[in-house]
Amino acid sequence: MLGKKKPRILAGFLSIFMLLQVLLMPISMAASTEDITNNGNLTIKIPRQGEDNKTNKQRELAYFKLSDKEFKKEELLEIAKKYDSLSMDEITKELGEGTLVKSNLNQDSSGSSYDIINLTGLEPGAYLFKETEESTKNHQYSINTFAQMTYEGDIDVNEIIPKLTERKPQSLRLHKIGYDKENDQKTIDLEGVKFNLLNKDGKVLNFTKTKEGIYNFTENEQGAIQELVTDANGRIEVNNLESGEYTFREIETLEGFEIRDANTDVSYNKFNGKEVEVANYRPKETKLHLHKIDGKTGDDLEGVGFRLYVKSGDTYTPVGINEDGSYVSDKNIDHVFKTNKDGNIILDKLPELAPANSYVFREVEPLDGYVSSDDVLYKAEKDKVLEVKNYKEKNELKLKKIDSQTKDPLDRVGFELYRKKVIDNDADKTVTTEDQRVGLIGDAGKYEFNESAAESEQVFQLYTDGNGEIVVEGLPEGEYYFKENEPLEDYNIRDNQGKESERLSRVKPTFTMENLPKNPKLVPPDSKNKKKGSQNFVKVDNSKTPKRLEGALFAVYSVDKKGEATPYEVDGKRLTIKSGSNGEFKVKDLPYGDYYLRETAAPEGYVLDVNPVKFTISEKSETAEAKFIVNKRNPNATPPGSNIPPKTPSSTPPTTRSSVPPSSTPPSTRYYVPKNKPGIPRGPLVKTGDIRIIILVALGLIMIIGGSHLVRKSEKTQRNLA
Repeated sequence: MLGKKKPRILAGFLSIFMLLQVLLMPISMAASTEDITNNGNLTIKIPRQGEDNKTNKQRELAYFKLSDKEFKKEELLEIAKKYDSLSMDEITKELGEGTLVKSNLNQDSSGSSYDIINLTGLEPGAYLFKETEESTKNHQYSINTFAQMTYEGDIDVNEIIPKLTERKPQSLRLHKIGYDKENDQKTIDLEGVKFNLLNKDGKVLNFTKTKEGIYNFTENEQGAIQELVTDANGRIEVNNLESGEYTFREIETLEGFEIRDANTDVSYNKFNGKEVEVANYRPKETKLHLHKIDGKTGDDLEGVGFRLYVKSGDTYTPVGINEDGSYVSDKNIDHVFKTNKDGNIILDKLPELAPANSYVFREVEPLDGYVSSDDVLYKAEKDKVLEVKNYKEKNELKLKKIDSQTKDPLDRVGFELYRKKVIDNDADKTVTTEDQRVGLIGDAGKYEFNESAAESEQVFQLYTDGNGEIVVEGLPEGEYYFKENEPLEDYNIRDNQGKESERLSRVKPTFTMENLPKNPKLVPPDSKNKKKGSQNFVKVDNSKTPKRLEGALFAVYSVDKKGEATPYEVDGKRLTIKSGSNGEFKVKDLPYGDYYLRETAAPEGYVLDVNPVKFTISEKSETAEAKFIVNKRNPNATPPGSNIPPKTPSSTPPTTRSSVPPSSTPPSTRYYVPKNKPGIPRGPLVKTGDIRIIILVALGLIMIIGGSHLVRKSEKTQRNLA
């Protein structure tokens, strides 16, 4: 029985095998198609030579697809030659944005280092490859621009070793100029100004000088010179230096000019070269005039002592008089200027300061019977009379706390009182300022300052009384502010936490502070201002306990339905808003709609916030919580030093001018998609999968025919036996 079934079983297996071949045929064809459509693969290998072996800096290339058209080798060479002479900006203007690729560092079997860039899946066509300017600057050998073809169906990796060009060392150059006293736009070349050149360790370097006036660095001290002197064109040229950090130190200038910028730091790459421009100035002069009077009677006060300081950043450096009668600024000077019988201090021919700096007076020797004001710094302006008043009566300040909607007074709201305190430096005569809490005596809204009170008697936590008021008496002259630290429970929102009053003094002794409740009532617009509203803002820094910032300037923009912004104008003038001394400001009487603020001037010492602050004016915006706008402190905010001559050159703070723009940050990755490019003519391609399909079909047919023959033969044999 089994023998009868064997031919049938065999025929069945052959049929199944044939069916599998038919089913697998599309997969085989797909695999063949996949092999055919592989795009180009390139490996770019860049050998490291000379100084490039001493650095790990990557190579960076940009590549651009030129065309789908096929170019001959000679044509590709001409294309590369054309674009090698163009800058990257010129190429992107013509070809569009390309794609940036960076190399990896490798070593071959012999230990030689090279950079490698692998590119896979490039579409068929012609490509241009060019090294970026930043990459070129970082290497002794630059990559010559080259062009390359890739082809459809090319699955092999093509290795390219581009040609390199050695870049010759360039000199370090200094150009010394002088600014005219009356015209800052007019400059002259300064011949004969003397410099030293220092390395990063502060060592003065040695040089030899050629007949052409070029200075060559030398390690040999014998017969070497250290003074570098500007030529008739105001220039110094230095050769033979290694790449690194250096400092030009000016040691002698020309008569009639002053050294403001003693040290000029230079980052030098010997294959790129460097030129720096250093300026000297003819000193400009300033006249200051202070007039001291009694605040009540207006009488002139004679014999009141003041110190004069140069404010630079957060530091105040004293000014005195030199032996030759000129003014000098130095941290160790202890000079007091006194008012004459007319109550005046007039100082002529003071050097004009840099824009970031200013002169300030501080009263240090008051007359008997007058309130001390040694914590007040009076800013003096050029050619203007600064009037300073003294009083015999002590100062009184008053704060009133109310609900912003009902205007009802708020009882038992907690505050602290701060004042700007001038701090004398123990090591020298400079001063700084800081905000200090003021200790008082008293309770329940009535307080008094008593300098002789014991510390155990003083309180720092103040509370409003039933009238919502805090009154403080007996204060010396100064600048004060109240800071809310315990809002009532129904008002405990971010707006009211750390809320500050404006800066208060004898000139402005009172302030009314409003608190927005947690659940404000909706205030409908009145008939005059129908569909108009306002929005509150607070300007703060990014510290853990945010400090409120004065002096931030904002422009207001309206945003239409399309999202386009235009400057908002009132009576034909652009609307600008400035944060107050407590960091608060309000944009009001704006029609309902979308707006944003753009910061145009940051508070002193802080980074300008370029991000727009979006807000919407609606019926709810007036009672909404204030929006907080944060500024970051500028890490490089220390302003340049004053122009006033110091006692010693070492105390002159440096500033530099550079004629070479700073290196730009590396560009972000760029992508280029070719448009309207003709396709490559597609010729007949060898389809390696076709022969396999034919063979499989032939085998299947043979097996079917053979199987059928065996079945028929077997059946015939069985019949004969029967």
